[in-house]
Amino acid sequence: KQAELRALTRDYASLAGQYAQHRIRDDGTHEPTGGTVEVTWQPGDGLLEASGFNAKGHPEWHSYIRMSREYAGTGIGHYNNVNSIHGGIQQVIYSKQTRTFNVRGLDHTRKEFTHSWKSKQ
Repeated sequence: KQAELRALTRDYASLAGQYAQHRIRDDGTHEPTGGTVEVTWQPGDGLLEASGFNAKGHPEWHSYIRMSREYAGTGIGHYNNVNSIHGGIQQVIYSKQTRTFNVRGLDHTRKEFTHSWKSKQ
């Protein structure tokens, strides 16, 4: 268990930071939402913790994403909307080259969405 947590930390702790959130439209264009995503690494649990904020800085959602050791750069998590019992599932793929998370999700109504989190650093 400790070796697994160390390996996950080695692979994913560097992904912590602030990301600009973009909505990916059906035609593939990226539309800035004005929102940000703050990602932190939780070494004791081997998870990425992500919090989404709208353009005015108010929290919108929160999630824990379990990254894979088997499939590098991929992860899955569950998010909860702030002030609501509703949430959904997030699947993420991280690109080291672009420092971007590509996110596919499914909300509680089974509506699909795609977002991109682009590093602000």
